[in-house]
Amino acid sequence: MHWLLEPTANLIEHIKSRYHNRHRLQLPILISLAQQVELTNQENSLCPTGLADYLKRFHNDFLMHMENEEQILFPFLTEKNTSYSFTQVSLAMHNHDHDIHILKKIDWLTNNLTLPEHANKVWKKLYVGLVDFKEDLLEHIRLENDILFEKCS
Repeated sequence: MHWLLEPTANLIEHIKSRYHNRHRLQLPILISLAQQVELTNQENSLCPTGLADYLKRFHNDFLMHMENEEQILFPFLTEKNTSYSFTQVSLAMHNHDHDIHILKKIDWLTNNLTLPEHANKVWKKLYVGLVDFKEDLLEHIRLENDILFEKCS
């Protein structure tokens, strides 16, 4: 879709329905899978130890970030209230930089999402889910930073 040509409200609705809603579903599943992997593979040096706790902390912050966008930023962008939205856009972009840092930390904890040869089904499902989440989050950030915020500046 050519989002630059679409009304801002349509792009915002797409971001909320395609990305925000999906992230809200993805993260609890990823946390649960990470907990299972850590519990059953504690003795394995390749186990992504600490990943579940890291994802939990990120999940809480990320929920607040998405709520802020939905309740404050997106309505201002739709109304073209530039006096207040500039600050909110700056905050959102800062949060997106933080999200990218989180993805780098996940890569570090998971050896760049490289599965060991002996990985069980849960471990494989976790890493497939993390790849999907990472791709979704990067596209989500790109749509907001490069298209939505540009359209509204």
